[in-house]
Amino acid sequence: MPANRADTRRPQHRPSERRSRSTAPRFTVLVQIGLATISLFGWSSVVTSGSLKAQDTGNHARKSQPDGPESIEQRRIQIPQGSTVPAVVMTEFYTHGELDENGENLFVTDSRHELVPWRVLQAGPGDHCRIAFQTRSREHLYRLEYGKTSEPRKSPAWTASTGLLLETHHWKDCNLKRLDSVDEAFRTSPRYGRAFVPAVFHRENPFWPGSEPFLSEYRGTLRIARPGLFRFFTSSQDASFLLIDGQLVVAAPGRHGPVGDARFQGQVNLTSGLHAFRYVHAAAGDSACMVAAWQPPGVSKPERIPPEAFDSQAIARLRAVGVKHAREFTMEILGEVPLPDENPPLIRARFHQIANHVTASHARVHWDFGDGQTGTQTDPIHVYLHPGLYLVKMQMVGGPPGSAIEDRVLIHRPALPVEAGESADDLTSYVAVVAKYDPAKLDATGLLQLVRAFEQADLPARAAKAGQEGIPGRTAAHSESERATVRIVSGLLRDRLDDPEAALNFLQKAAAILGPESWKAECEVEAADIALNDLLRTGSAKTLLDSATARRLPVGDPISTSRLNRVWGDWYARKGDRPSARAAYARAMASAPVPGRSAIEQDAWRGALSRSTEVFLRDRSLDRARTEWRRWQDEFPMDRIEGYLTFLQASYWAARQKYPRAIALAGDLLTINPDSPYADRLVLLAGECEEKLGEVARARARFQALLTDYPGSPLVGDARQRLARLTAARPEVGPKNP
Repeated sequence: MPANRADTRRPQHRPSERRSRSTAPRFTVLVQIGLATISLFGWSSVVTSGSLKAQDTGNHARKSQPDGPESIEQRRIQIPQGSTVPAVVMTEFYTHGELDENGENLFVTDSRHELVPWRVLQAGPGDHCRIAFQTRSREHLYRLEYGKTSEPRKSPAWTASTGLLLETHHWKDCNLKRLDSVDEAFRTSPRYGRAFVPAVFHRENPFWPGSEPFLSEYRGTLRIARPGLFRFFTSSQDASFLLIDGQLVVAAPGRHGPVGDARFQGQVNLTSGLHAFRYVHAAAGDSACMVAAWQPPGVSKPERIPPEAFDSQAIARLRAVGVKHAREFTMEILGEVPLPDENPPLIRARFHQIANHVTASHARVHWDFGDGQTGTQTDPIHVYLHPGLYLVKMQMVGGPPGSAIEDRVLIHRPALPVEAGESADDLTSYVAVVAKYDPAKLDATGLLQLVRAFEQADLPARAAKAGQEGIPGRTAAHSESERATVRIVSGLLRDRLDDPEAALNFLQKAAAILGPESWKAECEVEAADIALNDLLRTGSAKTLLDSATARRLPVGDPISTSRLNRVWGDWYARKGDRPSARAAYARAMASAPVPGRSAIEQDAWRGALSRSTEVFLRDRSLDRARTEWRRWQDEFPMDRIEGYLTFLQASYWAARQKYPRAIALAGDLLTINPDSPYADRLVLLAGECEEKLGEVARARARFQALLTDYPGSPLVGDARQRLARLTAARPEVGPKNP
């Protein structure tokens, strides 16, 4: 898998949805749980790509071959001497590509090279691995071995009842009102991941920080010291079921949101000793919440089930130190900044280099972050432009041969949302970092995200520059991301930056690079529109239109087909060919992307577009006016013949002081429909624009034409006054008529 390509299986989701996910209900127990409870791990959570085969069962421990050619000792875990040996150790690390996709070539031994029970909790995506293993009394050194092994080792039977294990699975349709149906779906769906956690308290899937539905299960052993009547409570987004010793105690079935009280409760008499605990949950939508609490005998209100009840303090989280490499690195997701309109977020990550040997402590580091960007800081913070799997390389500058470390690292959204009172990341700080990136070295999605980030930060010049540097540097472009980048950048150059010349050049370069013929044609149509209506170059527009027409736009692309015909209509109008212009506009209207509306609905929509354009022009909200009349033009291209659309377009250009464009539009309408009810307005507007340009003779000719051709117009008086003023200011030369 390419290092900088996003995992395409992950659906996109709206940032607004991300921020509005269900927060946990605030009945008394949640206040006591606190945010510390949902800080599940001391590391970043990641996900697995499918079902993992757990190494849960097996025969008696057998001796491994410690130094044979079939295995490579990779990592050691040292429990500090003098400390209590925990019952279970959980650890995670990057494997440098030496672990198979299911983790089946990994095994764990003690200092005597005896196999100990282990579980592969998660293997992947990329080179991430999380495991847990049982310890032995008075044993402080353990080895994790994987890599070159001729056959998988089989784990001894897992016997520990310590801790609370959370496991999440992919969503599978089921009856949320029935525990057996949810159970069946959980058992038969692929696993995301699992880990030992302190409590039943989550707001989303910690092993896949997205918004898609999922199924989850908590399993543990409750240690009851004082017998009596226990009350249990649950609150969840959608179905949840709490079982003790296999018996259902509390149920909150069906689809629903979390509640802010203790209405879902049940009670059970428990004896002193060990009791099986199980909590099943189904999150059927894009929000999740799962909370369990209890009220032991003699306690007046609900409270969190403490980690001690599951003997969680007997689980240690320790680092597995590699012995093959002098240095390694870890990664932590720090935050994100969502971009609008369902686009992926920018993600901030910190890399930490670890010296596994004392002699390596002063080496300088060079980082390749897998997205085309590099760094030289010891523990850098890097902004990724989109989630994905990246091949990250850490190289010791001047280090010995083979000192480079490469790992496929999943960059994902943070597992936990920003809480009230916390400072969310802001786009400004991210932009300051990504402004130093080389656009030409980004992948297609990264380049698009860079352009979007600059645009969202109201830096249109930066956004356009990134696209101008990133697109032409490619030998070919075949992705929708590159197509979208071209559209955004050309629009910024043409409209926001008022640089149609640069937009035209960019589109022509893009047309040469984009792969599909229809995309090339799309660029050429837009370039022809700019050449004709912005730069007033009829010859260049004709060349581009001919090329786009020859490429044959697909039938299923009504927007581009309609726009091609509309620009042809503009070109014929500019050349004075009335029949051809009218025919082209009719073809444009026939293929216009208008939804299935009735004639009455179309008239209403046309009226809404015209009124909004009027209002924005009157209020001098010119950018918004342009957006409206462009939409109007695309959906109702025949309105160019009727005249009001053309008049408002010309008024827009006059307000922008682009007088030649306004004059050209007036000429277009007079060519295709001199009897338009708006023709006299356009003649007067054209005369005013000529006067602004200092073309007095042409202005006088325009005003005179209005008097001659439209003698019944209410604008005649205005035209006479303007004509008289121009004549008085600059009297005619030569004899006057009697």
